[in-house]
Amino acid sequence: MIKMLRNSMYVFLLTGLLLGCGSRPASETVTPNQTHAAADKEVSTEESTVRTISYLGESYTIPAEPKRILFLSAFELMEDAVLMGYEPYAASAIGDKQEPFPGFFGKVTTHTIPLLAESADSMEYVLELAPDLILSTDMETTAVLEKLNKVAITIPTSHHGPNWEINLELLGELIGEQEKAKQLIADYKKDKIEIAARLSQLNDQNVVSIRIRGGEMMIYPEDLFLNDVLYGEIGLTVPDLIKDIKQQTVISLEGLYDARR
Repeated sequence: MIKMLRNSMYVFLLTGLLLGCGSRPASETVTPNQTHAAADKEVSTEESTVRTISYLGESYTIPAEPKRILFLSAFELMEDAVLMGYEPYAASAIGDKQEPFPGFFGKVTTHTIPLLAESADSMEYVLELAPDLILSTDMETTAVLEKLNKVAITIPTSHHGPNWEINLELLGELIGEQEKAKQLIADYKKDKIEIAARLSQLNDQNVVSIRIRGGEMMIYPEDLFLNDVLYGEIGLTVPDLIKDIKQQTVISLEGLYDARR
């Protein structure tokens, strides 16, 4: 079917070219001014369909209004999208086929297309989805990012906790909700003062944040996930359990029990 449509387009374009060549009177000529005007119009039209943004010191030329944003292993941005009430076009699944996204995402991901495979293995599927913008992660390999950029402009977003504010501002800019992003940030900073006061009584306790992913419990280094908030911004003591890990790590119930000692 695709081949038939492609062939039909070729016939249509060729016919249009032939008709165009035959329809101009022999005496009609194209002046340099007309040529430049047409070129300027084409450039103007192209510029109106794209815009340039800056993120963590890099510039990216993206669609003026991206409609099919794919969140590829950009889990921090996915959570920001839920917070903003923005439904991603497609996204890496966090769960399984039965429940690709956590229940607390609510209705935001109702129509989001889940990607159940690893990014490198799902490249063909990514190509089929034809996104107009890809939000990936800075943990992705250079080779994969190069492949993704051939599909659509790809922004490798930061997975480090301290960059949460920049990430939220980025998403707000991408989807045209800058003011909403600013308000969420302001609300958070206001609430953080109250939360810090409430949790100050836990300073001498082992407080650990856990993310459930694929039916397993995950813990993270002190500057990732919610840990940057708990230990960096609220000021809780970093448990030895967290000090010893360098990346996302599976922990068992037994491991949690041992950490209490």
